[in-house]
Amino acid sequence: MDYQGLARIGKLPFPVDRELMDAEISNEIGKIDTWGCSPRDELSVIKINSCFMELVDRWYSHKGHAIFYSCGPFVIGSLFIVVVAMLAFEMNEVDIWWVFLLSFVMGGGLLLFGWTMFRCEAFQLTHYPVRFNRKNRMVYAILPHGGIAKAKWDDLFIYLATNRVSFFRRPFYEIRAHVLADDRKTVLQTFSLAYPIWGERDHALGMWEFIRRYMDEPTGYKRNSELVELCMPIDKKRERLSFCIIRGMAIFASSQAIQLIMSPLFVLVIWGRMVAIYTSKVPEWPADIASQCHAPKNDPYAKTGEDNTPFTFFEGTWPIICFCMGSLISISIITWAAYTYAGMIMALF
Repeated sequence: MDYQGLARIGKLPFPVDRELMDAEISNEIGKIDTWGCSPRDELSVIKINSCFMELVDRWYSHKGHAIFYSCGPFVIGSLFIVVVAMLAFEMNEVDIWWVFLLSFVMGGGLLLFGWTMFRCEAFQLTHYPVRFNRKNRMVYAILPHGGIAKAKWDDLFIYLATNRVSFFRRPFYEIRAHVLADDRKTVLQTFSLAYPIWGERDHALGMWEFIRRYMDEPTGYKRNSELVELCMPIDKKRERLSFCIIRGMAIFASSQAIQLIMSPLFVLVIWGRMVAIYTSKVPEWPADIASQCHAPKNDPYAKTGEDNTPFTFFEGTWPIICFCMGSLISISIITWAAYTYAGMIMALF
Protein backbone atom coordinates (compact mmCIF):
# COMPACT_ATOMS: atom_id res chain seq x y z
CA MET A 1 0.00 0.00 0.00
CA ASP A 2 1.08 3.57 -0.73
CA TYR A 3 0.73 5.58 2.49
CA GLN A 4 1.81 8.94 1.06
CA GLY A 5 -0.47 11.66 2.34
CA LEU A 6 -1.98 9.45 5.04
CA ALA A 7 0.86 9.00 7.53
CA ARG A 8 2.57 11.91 9.26
CA ILE A 9 6.01 10.35 9.63
CA GLY A 10 9.13 10.94 7.52
CA LYS A 11 8.53 11.91 3.92
CA LEU A 12 5.02 10.45 3.78
CA PRO A 13 2.97 13.66 4.20
CA PHE A 14 2.26 15.49 0.94
CA PRO A 15 4.78 18.37 0.84
CA VAL A 16 3.03 21.76 0.85
CA ASP A 17 4.00 25.42 1.31
CA ARG A 18 6.51 25.04 -1.51
CA GLU A 19 6.84 25.83 -5.19
CA LEU A 20 5.78 23.46 -7.94
CA MET A 21 8.49 21.00 -8.94
CA ASP A 22 9.71 20.52 -12.50
CA ALA A 23 8.45 16.92 -12.55
CA GLU A 24 4.95 18.12 -11.65
CA ILE A 25 4.96 20.86 -14.28
CA SER A 26 6.15 18.48 -17.00
CA ASN A 27 3.38 16.00 -16.11
CA GLU A 28 0.56 18.53 -15.85
CA ILE A 29 -2.74 17.35 -17.29
CA GLY A 30 -4.83 19.94 -19.09
CA LYS A 31 -8.57 20.01 -18.54
CA ILE A 32 -9.12 19.15 -22.21
CA ASP A 33 -6.67 16.24 -22.26
CA THR A 34 -8.35 12.85 -22.83
CA TRP A 35 -5.11 10.90 -23.43
CA GLY A 36 -7.08 8.56 -25.67
CA CYS A 37 -8.16 6.43 -22.69
CA SER A 38 -11.64 5.06 -22.14
CA PRO A 39 -13.34 6.29 -18.95
CA ARG A 40 -13.03 3.98 -15.93
CA ASP A 41 -14.61 4.28 -12.49
CA GLU A 42 -12.48 1.53 -10.86
CA LEU A 43 -14.99 0.94 -8.02
CA SER A 44 -14.37 4.48 -6.78
CA VAL A 45 -17.86 6.00 -6.94
CA ILE A 46 -19.85 6.55 -3.76
CA LYS A 47 -22.67 8.48 -5.39
CA ILE A 48 -23.33 10.21 -8.68
CA ASN A 49 -26.12 12.45 -9.98
CA SER A 50 -26.60 15.39 -12.32
CA CYS A 51 -25.30 17.87 -9.70
CA PHE A 52 -22.29 16.23 -8.09
CA MET A 53 -20.20 13.06 -7.97
CA GLU A 54 -18.44 11.69 -4.91
CA LEU A 55 -15.43 9.35 -5.05
CA VAL A 56 -13.42 7.41 -2.47
CA ASP A 57 -9.86 8.33 -1.49
CA ARG A 58 -6.58 6.83 -2.69
CA TRP A 59 -6.24 4.59 0.42
CA TYR A 60 -9.75 3.13 0.50
CA SER A 61 -9.19 0.04 -1.66
CA HIS A 62 -6.21 -1.04 0.49
CA LYS A 63 -7.70 -0.16 3.87
CA GLY A 64 -6.60 -2.62 6.54
CA HIS A 65 -3.05 -3.08 5.29
CA ALA A 66 -1.53 -0.61 7.76
CA ILE A 67 -3.18 -2.36 10.70
CA PHE A 68 -2.03 -5.75 9.39
CA TYR A 69 1.54 -4.49 8.96
CA SER A 70 1.50 -2.97 12.45
CA CYS A 71 1.10 -6.45 13.97
CA GLY A 72 4.71 -7.37 13.15
CA PRO A 73 6.35 -4.58 15.19
CA PHE A 74 3.78 -5.12 17.96
CA VAL A 75 4.50 -8.84 18.27
CA ILE A 76 8.29 -8.64 17.89
CA GLY A 77 8.61 -5.69 20.25
CA SER A 78 6.39 -7.29 22.89
CA LEU A 79 8.15 -10.67 22.73
CA PHE A 80 11.55 -9.01 22.90
CA ILE A 81 10.66 -7.09 26.06
CA VAL A 82 8.87 -10.04 27.74
CA VAL A 83 11.62 -12.60 27.07
CA VAL A 84 14.44 -10.35 28.27
CA ALA A 85 12.38 -9.30 31.31
CA MET A 86 11.84 -12.93 32.26
CA LEU A 87 15.56 -13.59 31.90
CA ALA A 88 16.35 -10.54 34.03
CA PHE A 89 14.06 -11.67 36.84
CA GLU A 90 15.35 -15.21 36.62
CA MET A 91 19.08 -14.35 36.71
CA ASN A 92 18.72 -11.16 38.80
CA GLU A 93 22.18 -9.87 37.94
CA VAL A 94 23.26 -6.27 37.31
CA ASP A 95 24.50 -6.93 33.77
CA ILE A 96 21.28 -8.57 32.66
CA TRP A 97 19.27 -5.61 33.98
CA TRP A 98 21.29 -3.30 31.73
CA VAL A 99 20.44 -5.62 28.83
CA PHE A 100 16.79 -5.41 29.87
CA LEU A 101 16.88 -1.60 29.80
CA LEU A 102 18.41 -1.68 26.33
CA SER A 103 15.82 -4.21 25.12
CA PHE A 104 13.06 -2.10 26.63
CA VAL A 105 14.21 0.89 24.58
CA MET A 106 14.53 -1.17 21.38
CA GLY A 107 11.29 -3.04 21.95
CA GLY A 108 9.56 0.19 22.89
CA GLY A 109 10.72 1.70 19.60
CA LEU A 110 9.14 -1.19 17.71
CA LEU A 111 5.92 -0.80 19.70
CA LEU A 112 5.84 2.93 18.95
CA PHE A 113 6.41 2.28 15.25
CA GLY A 114 3.63 -0.33 15.26
CA TRP A 115 1.28 2.05 17.06
CA THR A 116 2.03 4.79 14.50
CA MET A 117 1.14 2.42 11.66
CA PHE A 118 -1.97 1.23 13.51
CA ARG A 119 -3.16 4.80 14.00
CA CYS A 120 -2.83 5.52 10.28
CA GLU A 121 -6.14 3.73 9.83
CA ALA A 122 -7.66 3.10 13.26
CA PHE A 123 -9.56 5.83 15.14
CA GLN A 124 -9.56 8.08 12.09
CA LEU A 125 -12.26 8.47 9.41
CA THR A 126 -13.71 5.50 7.56
CA HIS A 127 -12.78 7.19 4.28
CA TYR A 128 -11.81 10.60 2.89
CA PRO A 129 -14.26 11.45 0.10
CA VAL A 130 -13.65 13.76 -2.84
CA ARG A 131 -16.67 15.57 -4.25
CA PHE A 132 -16.98 17.11 -7.74
CA ASN A 133 -19.79 19.64 -8.21
CA ARG A 134 -20.42 20.23 -11.89
CA LYS A 135 -23.03 22.93 -11.23
CA ASN A 136 -20.82 25.37 -9.34
CA ARG A 137 -17.56 24.01 -10.81
CA MET A 138 -16.09 23.27 -7.37
CA VAL A 139 -14.05 20.35 -6.02
CA TYR A 140 -14.03 19.43 -2.32
CA ALA A 141 -11.94 16.90 -0.43
CA ILE A 142 -11.92 15.80 3.20
CA LEU A 143 -8.29 15.44 4.22
CA PRO A 144 -6.65 13.11 6.76
CA HIS A 145 -5.86 14.65 10.15
CA GLY A 146 -8.51 17.33 9.72
CA GLY A 147 -9.17 20.02 7.19
CA ILE A 148 -11.05 20.44 3.92
CA ALA A 149 -9.57 21.19 0.53
CA LYS A 150 -11.84 23.42 -1.54
CA ALA A 151 -11.04 24.89 -4.95
CA LYS A 152 -12.55 25.82 -8.28
CA TRP A 153 -12.23 23.06 -10.84
CA ASP A 154 -10.62 25.39 -13.36
CA ASP A 155 -8.05 26.62 -10.82
CA LEU A 156 -6.74 23.21 -9.73
CA PHE A 157 -3.28 22.18 -10.86
CA ILE A 158 -3.70 18.55 -11.92
CA TYR A 159 -0.90 16.21 -12.91
CA LEU A 160 0.03 12.55 -13.35
CA ALA A 161 2.04 11.57 -10.28
CA THR A 162 4.50 8.69 -10.18
CA ASN A 163 4.84 6.74 -6.94
CA ARG A 164 7.28 4.10 -5.75
CA VAL A 165 5.73 1.35 -3.64
CA SER A 166 7.72 -1.09 -1.49
CA PHE A 167 8.26 -4.57 -2.99
CA PHE A 168 7.21 -3.39 -6.49
CA ARG A 169 9.80 -2.65 -9.14
CA ARG A 170 7.43 -0.73 -11.41
CA PRO A 171 5.95 2.68 -10.60
CA PHE A 172 2.36 3.28 -9.50
CA TYR A 173 0.47 6.19 -11.09
CA GLU A 174 -2.26 8.46 -9.80
CA ILE A 175 -4.02 11.69 -10.72
CA ARG A 176 -3.09 14.27 -8.10
CA ALA A 177 -4.32 17.84 -7.56
CA HIS A 178 -2.72 20.92 -6.00
CA VAL A 179 -4.52 23.94 -4.62
CA LEU A 180 -2.23 26.82 -5.55
CA ALA A 181 -1.75 30.29 -4.12
CA ASP A 182 -2.54 33.39 -6.19
CA ASP A 183 0.97 33.32 -7.67
CA ARG A 184 0.10 29.96 -9.33
CA LYS A 185 3.43 28.59 -8.13
CA THR A 186 3.06 27.90 -4.40
CA VAL A 187 1.37 24.64 -3.33
CA LEU A 188 -1.09 25.18 -0.46
CA GLN A 189 -2.88 21.81 -0.36
CA THR A 190 -2.55 18.48 -2.12
CA PHE A 191 -4.98 15.60 -2.56
CA SER A 192 -5.53 12.68 -4.90
CA LEU A 193 -8.30 12.61 -7.49
CA ALA A 194 -7.83 9.06 -8.74
CA TYR A 195 -5.61 6.11 -7.85
CA PRO A 196 -6.34 2.67 -9.39
CA ILE A 197 -5.85 -0.29 -7.07
CA TRP A 198 -2.70 -1.51 -8.87
CA GLY A 199 -1.56 1.92 -10.04
CA GLU A 200 -1.56 1.17 -13.78
CA ARG A 201 -0.88 4.25 -15.90
CA ASP A 202 -3.66 3.64 -18.41
CA HIS A 203 -6.13 2.93 -15.60
CA ALA A 204 -5.19 6.16 -13.84
CA LEU A 205 -5.68 8.10 -17.08
CA GLY A 206 -8.97 6.26 -17.62
CA MET A 207 -10.12 7.46 -14.19
CA TRP A 208 -9.04 10.97 -15.17
CA GLU A 209 -11.18 10.78 -18.29
CA PHE A 210 -14.10 9.62 -16.13
CA ILE A 211 -13.70 12.71 -13.92
CA ARG A 212 -12.95 15.14 -16.77
CA ARG A 213 -15.96 13.98 -18.76
CA TYR A 214 -18.25 14.46 -15.78
CA MET A 215 -17.05 18.01 -15.11
CA ASP A 216 -16.53 19.32 -18.64
CA GLU A 217 -18.88 17.59 -21.06
CA PRO A 218 -22.57 18.60 -21.21
CA THR A 219 -23.73 14.98 -21.19
CA GLY A 220 -20.83 13.66 -19.09
CA TYR A 221 -22.97 13.04 -16.03
CA LYS A 222 -25.40 10.93 -18.07
CA ARG A 223 -22.67 8.82 -19.65
CA ASN A 224 -20.82 8.38 -16.37
CA SER A 225 -23.99 7.34 -14.57
CA GLU A 226 -24.63 4.74 -17.25
CA LEU A 227 -21.06 3.46 -16.90
CA VAL A 228 -21.20 3.00 -13.10
CA GLU A 229 -22.37 -0.50 -12.18
CA LEU A 230 -21.49 -0.53 -8.48
CA CYS A 231 -21.41 2.33 -5.97
CA MET A 232 -19.51 1.91 -2.72
CA PRO A 233 -22.25 1.57 -0.04
CA ILE A 234 -20.61 4.00 2.38
CA ASP A 235 -22.66 7.16 1.91
CA LYS A 236 -23.12 8.52 5.47
CA LYS A 237 -22.46 5.07 6.94
CA ARG A 238 -19.82 2.41 7.54
CA GLU A 239 -19.28 -0.63 5.38
CA ARG A 240 -21.18 -3.66 6.52
CA LEU A 241 -18.99 -6.53 7.67
CA SER A 242 -20.02 -8.53 4.61
CA PHE A 243 -18.93 -5.72 2.30
CA CYS A 244 -15.60 -5.43 4.18
CA ILE A 245 -15.00 -9.02 3.11
CA ILE A 246 -16.18 -8.52 -0.47
CA ARG A 247 -14.16 -5.32 -0.92
CA GLY A 248 -11.10 -6.86 0.69
CA MET A 249 -11.27 -9.87 -1.63
CA ALA A 250 -11.98 -7.68 -4.67
CA ILE A 251 -8.26 -7.16 -5.22
CA PHE A 252 -8.30 -10.57 -7.00
CA ALA A 253 -11.96 -10.64 -7.97
CA SER A 254 -11.10 -11.97 -11.44
CA SER A 255 -9.77 -15.27 -10.04
CA GLN A 256 -11.82 -17.26 -7.57
CA ALA A 257 -9.00 -19.81 -7.29
CA ILE A 258 -6.54 -17.16 -6.10
CA GLN A 259 -9.11 -15.84 -3.64
CA LEU A 260 -9.38 -19.32 -2.13
CA ILE A 261 -5.67 -20.15 -2.15
CA MET A 262 -4.64 -16.76 -0.74
CA SER A 263 -7.54 -16.53 1.73
CA PRO A 264 -5.43 -17.30 4.85
CA LEU A 265 -3.36 -14.21 4.02
CA PHE A 266 -6.26 -12.06 2.77
CA VAL A 267 -8.22 -12.54 5.98
CA LEU A 268 -5.46 -10.89 8.00
CA VAL A 269 -5.86 -7.72 5.95
CA ILE A 270 -9.65 -7.98 6.07
CA TRP A 271 -9.56 -8.27 9.86
CA GLY A 272 -7.46 -5.11 9.78
CA ARG A 273 -10.01 -3.47 7.48
CA MET A 274 -12.80 -4.30 9.92
CA VAL A 275 -10.84 -2.79 12.80
CA ALA A 276 -10.11 0.34 10.73
CA ILE A 277 -13.74 0.77 9.69
CA TYR A 278 -15.36 0.08 13.04
CA THR A 279 -12.99 2.17 15.17
CA SER A 280 -13.33 5.19 12.89
CA LYS A 281 -15.94 7.89 12.37
CA VAL A 282 -18.02 8.37 9.25
CA PRO A 283 -16.98 11.62 7.53
CA GLU A 284 -19.44 14.50 7.39
CA TRP A 285 -19.38 17.40 4.95
CA PRO A 286 -19.61 20.90 6.44
CA ALA A 287 -23.04 22.49 6.14
CA ASP A 288 -21.90 25.10 3.60
CA ILE A 289 -20.65 22.39 1.22
CA ALA A 290 -23.61 20.07 1.77
CA SER A 291 -26.02 22.94 1.01
CA GLN A 292 -24.47 23.38 -2.44
CA CYS A 293 -24.68 19.71 -3.37
CA HIS A 294 -28.25 18.62 -3.92
CA ALA A 295 -29.42 16.13 -6.53
CA PRO A 296 -32.64 17.14 -8.32
CA LYS A 297 -35.73 15.32 -7.16
CA ASN A 298 -36.36 12.11 -9.13
CA ASP A 299 -33.02 12.52 -10.90
CA PRO A 300 -32.90 9.60 -13.38
CA TYR A 301 -29.11 9.66 -13.32
CA ALA A 302 -28.71 9.51 -9.53
CA LYS A 303 -27.03 6.39 -8.18
CA THR A 304 -25.88 5.39 -4.69
CA GLY A 305 -25.11 2.13 -2.96
CA GLU A 306 -28.85 1.67 -2.45
CA ASP A 307 -29.20 1.19 -6.21
CA ASN A 308 -26.68 -1.63 -6.50
CA THR A 309 -27.94 -4.84 -7.99
CA PRO A 310 -27.59 -7.97 -5.80
CA PHE A 311 -24.22 -9.69 -6.00
CA THR A 312 -23.90 -12.97 -7.86
CA PHE A 313 -22.62 -16.08 -6.08
CA PHE A 314 -19.01 -15.45 -7.11
CA GLU A 315 -19.25 -11.71 -6.39
CA GLY A 316 -20.81 -11.93 -2.93
CA THR A 317 -21.10 -15.43 -1.48
CA TRP A 318 -17.81 -16.89 -2.68
CA PRO A 319 -15.61 -14.22 -1.02
CA ILE A 320 -17.41 -14.83 2.28
CA ILE A 321 -16.84 -18.60 1.96
CA CYS A 322 -13.16 -17.95 1.27
CA PHE A 323 -13.03 -15.58 4.24
CA CYS A 324 -14.50 -18.19 6.60
CA MET A 325 -12.12 -20.90 5.37
CA GLY A 326 -9.13 -18.57 5.47
CA SER A 327 -10.04 -17.40 8.98
CA LEU A 328 -10.22 -20.98 10.22
CA ILE A 329 -6.80 -21.77 8.77
CA SER A 330 -5.19 -18.54 10.00
CA ILE A 331 -6.61 -18.87 13.52
CA SER A 332 -5.35 -22.45 13.66
CA ILE A 333 -1.85 -21.43 12.55
CA ILE A 334 -1.74 -18.48 14.96
CA THR A 335 -2.92 -20.65 17.85
CA TRP A 336 -0.36 -23.36 17.06
CA ALA A 337 2.45 -20.79 16.74
CA ALA A 338 1.50 -19.08 20.00
CA TYR A 339 1.34 -22.41 21.85
CA THR A 340 4.64 -23.60 20.37
CA TYR A 341 6.60 -20.44 21.06
CA ALA A 342 5.11 -20.06 24.53
CA GLY A 343 6.36 -23.56 25.27
CA MET A 344 9.82 -22.72 23.93
CA ILE A 345 10.01 -19.60 26.09
CA MET A 346 8.88 -21.45 29.23
CA ALA A 347 11.47 -24.17 28.53
CA LEU A 348 14.19 -21.55 28.93
CA PHE A 349 13.32 -21.08 32.61
